Amino acid sequence: MEAEDNNRKRRIYVGLTDKEFTTLENHFKNTTCRSVSDYVRHCLFSKPITTLTRDASADEAIMQMSPLTAS
Repeated sequence: MEAEDNNRKRRIYVGLTDKEFTTLENHFKNTTCRSVSDYVRHCLFSKPITTLTRDASADEAIMQMSPLTAS
């Protein structure tokens, strides 16, 4: 965010169930946001959120090929 980051004096407290918090945390972990607070701000103010996706089969192929490149 911009220079206004240092001026955040207002706080909001939200109660979540364990399931809701786990869902929030899982969504947050798949983004490039640095903190849950940053992620929630992006959601609240409809700012674009970059989501990371991984291809498990590509990860496996890379792991199998890495010994070949080390030689």
